[in-house]
Amino acid sequence: MANYTPAYETKTLGVVGAKNMSQANLTQSVNTLSICIENNMMIDQLDFFL
Repeated sequence: MANYTPAYETKTLGVVGAKNMSQANLTQSVNTLSICIENNMMIDQLDFFL
């Protein structure tokens, strides 16, 4: 099971990173998060992808 905590700016709610701990392979989730950051997505949009 993965423990995944996104990091975001409190004023703009823009996604800036994440912290995760897992024994599972999270490559797909990390790649998705990278695209979200690159596209300047907001934290409320993130739950659609992860």
